[in-house]
Amino acid sequence: MQADKVADTPVEFIVEYLLKAKEIADNNANVPVELRDNVQKALDIASGLDGYLEHMSSQESEPLAELYRKSMSHDWDKVYEDGKTLFRLPITCITGHVEGQVLKMLVHMSKAKRVLEIGMFTGYGALSMAEALPQNGRLIACELEPFLKDFSRPIFDKSPHGKKIMVKTGPAMETLKELASSGEQFDLVFIDADKQNYINYYKFLMDHNLLRMDGVICVDNTLFKGRVYLKDSADEMGIALRDFSQFVTNDPRVEQVIIPLRDGLTVIRRVPFTLQANTQNSVTYDEVFRGVQGKAVLDRMRLDGKVAYVTGAGQGIGRAFAHALGEAGAKVAVIDMDKGKAENVACELTLKGIPNMAVSADISKPEDVQKMIDDVVSKWGTIHIACNNAGINKNSASEHTSLEEWDQTFNVNLRGTFMCCQGVLFFSL
Repeated sequence: MQADKVADTPVEFIVEYLLKAKEIADNNANVPVELRDNVQKALDIASGLDGYLEHMSSQESEPLAELYRKSMSHDWDKVYEDGKTLFRLPITCITGHVEGQVLKMLVHMSKAKRVLEIGMFTGYGALSMAEALPQNGRLIACELEPFLKDFSRPIFDKSPHGKKIMVKTGPAMETLKELASSGEQFDLVFIDADKQNYINYYKFLMDHNLLRMDGVICVDNTLFKGRVYLKDSADEMGIALRDFSQFVTNDPRVEQVIIPLRDGLTVIRRVPFTLQANTQNSVTYDEVFRGVQGKAVLDRMRLDGKVAYVTGAGQGIGRAFAHALGEAGAKVAVIDMDKGKAENVACELTLKGIPNMAVSADISKPEDVQKMIDDVVSKWGTIHIACNNAGINKNSASEHTSLEEWDQTFNVNLRGTFMCCQGVLFFSL
């Protein structure tokens, strides 16, 4: 920790106390060398953690870096004294590089499309999450200070992801009521606002279904300088956060974990409804309600573990089929007459992390069809999906179509498709 930096997180306080202990030990000749050495080892571990996390986290984008520099260099005391903000804003509340990357990763992992942030400040966290959203994704940020909306917008506009962010100014609870009345739902909610209202925001989100099933709530500062768990702590903020965490722990609608990142980051997931023991309920708790095999309908449409082949996959519609089947979870055999084209598409699938193989085959030839099926089964043991896409079109006017062109077209489009279907059906018997 820098000498002039004020301790704000549990680790920073540990470093501060260890530095004081080391100073006392160094100035006292009666302190055993072994004790001095152990204090130094503890100090090395604690003081090196934050810097290591910073160094090993993926680099932030230039708009994020610019927003951070602008936030850290701004004179927030003067802004407050000039009456431009309602509150004196401490720079310790600004989301930093590591936490920004964690939020971005959580958006990626949850495949979120709609995100809600309660408490934006300068918008570093909002932009971090927006970078992980798809192009049609949207992030709504609740910001109490109108000044901060204008502060962050120029940098949002520099980022290709800034257009995904909509800032709503005013009390967060009023915005939540507005969103609930319009039937909004979110995949991920990030709360970093007035700590004593955390429990009220949480209750409103859950009671009004603003968080979808399997959605995630991330809550910042839940370790608050260690005051939430220190014995006999009388800190009002710490007590409020401890009560919040205990309430969430006891809530059967969710599961949570507190990650000791900086000042604490709680991750809460809304879990599927389950009947509680000894409770009266009118719910018909069957497969319709809980999903076949406990899976939601979109999860049941996944192709995880399935094996597919696509003929004519070297280009056009066949290439699109190969990508689509792979993105849905299937292993994909890319079949094409042109070995180079098949390998190019296979390379594309590899870059997307999709298991694949490239096979060169002319499906108008029985021996090629049989070899194609044998190759796929030899590698993956089975075939679940036969995408018989290959086809040719000579584009000849009927009066000019030769019998050779006629035979080629029907050998691929009809005879070849028949042989592929027959070969797969024979294998499956």
